[in-house]
Amino acid sequence: MYIKSRRVLRLLVVFFSIAVTSCSSLTVDEYKDQTPAFNFEEFFSGNLEANGVFQDRSGKVIKRINCKMRAEKKGDEISIYEDFIYSDGVKESRTWKITKDKDGNYVGKAGDVIGEAKISTAGFAFNMNYVLQLKIDDGTINVRMDDWMYRVNEKLVINKTRMSKWGFHLGDVSLAIEKK
Repeated sequence: MYIKSRRVLRLLVVFFSIAVTSCSSLTVDEYKDQTPAFNFEEFFSGNLEANGVFQDRSGKVIKRINCKMRAEKKGDEISIYEDFIYSDGVKESRTWKITKDKDGNYVGKAGDVIGEAKISTAGFAFNMNYVLQLKIDDGTINVRMDDWMYRVNEKLVINKTRMSKWGFHLGDVSLAIEKK
């Protein structure tokens, strides 16, 4: 009996160790020395265009995406207007309102975002976490978006977004965003 309990204890320790390390998350600070620097206000100004794909959790491409974007700064607020066209013909629009909080960190709001998007930048990386009301069939579901952008050069950003619900991976959006 003692040996079985010890085995169970070891298995629990291994399980919880794996669970804790798999939940550890990447932060933008790991990229603080990488260049070119991601100057959010500089890149998100004027006209941009994004092209990419949505993949399910197995990696299968479900939809191709095109998004025309226009960004402008008025006072302390940056507005980003997004017009999406998906390969299945569906069209969507979203308007982001980005401001800085009292600590100087960016926060974002949009009509289909629950609460605020928390934004972090360092080096060539940008990370935004938020809950999106995703339209499906005749309703919506709330999904967690872990949105990463990496500045490749002055005109190009690579965007990778991981979508999850209750901690379960649903799929990924991969985009190349080009400044026009």
